Order: sequence, then C-alpha cells, then structure tokens
Amino acid sequence: MTDRDATPQHPILIVDPDSVGLTDLPESLARIQCEVTCVGSASEALEALEGEGAYELLILEIDLTGRNGIELLGDLSGLSSCPPAIVFTRHGDNDLLRRRALERGAVEFLDKSMGLDALQATVRRHIGTTRTAAVASARRGDHALIIDDEPVICELIAKFMRQQGYEAEYAHTADAGRDLIMKEIPLILFLDIQMPGRSGLD
Repeated sequence: MTDRDATPQHPILIVDPDSVGLTDLPESLARIQCEVTCVGSASEALEALEGEGAYELLILEIDLTGRNGIELLGDLSGLSSCPPAIVFTRHGDNDLLRRRALERGAVEFLDKSMGLDALQATVRRHIGTTRTAAVASARRGDHALIIDDEPVICELIAKFMRQQGYEAEYAHTADAGRDLIMKEIPLILFLDIQMPGRSGLD
C-alpha cells in the first residue's frame, strides 16, 4: 500500500462541463488528498448528490447544461443533506452573480483566472465542514484586503471597512498581498496599481 493509498481521501463533486474529460483540476485537487467526481450538468449533480455517495464539497461553474449554477444552488436547499458549495467560474467578476450565489448558500465565489492554487487553498479551508457551518463561517469572515504602499491610505480604508462590519487587513507590497490572498480569499479587494517593485497589474 502506498502512502497516498493510506491517506484518507476527501470526496468532492465538480459540476462543470469544462472539467469533464480533463485532468488539470482533478489532479490539482488529488494533490491535497481529494477524490474527484466530475459531471457536466445540474441534473447529473442532483442525481449524484441524491445517490449513495457522500461528498464533502461541491465545486460548480455558473454556465451549465440545462439549469445554470445559480438555479442549482437553489435546488440544493431542497436536499436533506448537501455539502458546502464553492462557485469556481469564468464570471467571477460579476457582482450580481456573486450576490445571487452567496444568497443561495454558496460559501465561496472564485474567478477561474485566480488559478488552481487559489482553489486548492479554498478547498483546504472547507474540507470536513458542514454546509451550515461553512455558510455561517463565510458570513462571519467577510473581509476586505487593501494592497497599497501608502500606510495612511491603508489605515483610512481599513478603518472605514471595519465601521461597515468587515474584517480588514492590508499589505504594502504586491507579493505580501498575494500571500494573504492565498491564505484566504477576500470578499473585497482594494488594489493600488502603482507600487514599488511588482505593480498591481502584475
């Protein structure tokens, strides 16, 4: 028996037409001891979730065959048991879709452009949690990240966001900001484009 065989595997269901038949995403999650099942439509996802298999996490795209990902999130509320749902989509910059997904119980909303490392970090945070606990944690953890080389600007924005009920933290370089993002994806990001060294665009 290999070390990997002896390591508990975390079953994850991916609902994304782009993932079916591809290996990058499943292989990325396999490196953090996840056992991945891929389907391409909302109906296949519901069938899998209502079957005998138990999944610890659900990762879904908005663009699905038939019912879309937002509609699927609404369907999940009718299930007797459902894992936390992470939206990993090419529409990650769409604030309206983000709000609708979070309102329907998604615990995270990530843009695919952030890459597989960001998804890995997010999956690690939610493995082993229930949907109810994950949603509650996500709501408690709504936070803003400010990346700016001007300390006074960081302090002013952080103070304002805390007054609005958010947790707020800041970094003064692009690299330091990236490290914070890899630990936890912020709900709101304030990013200065012009900084010494690597810029905000980098």
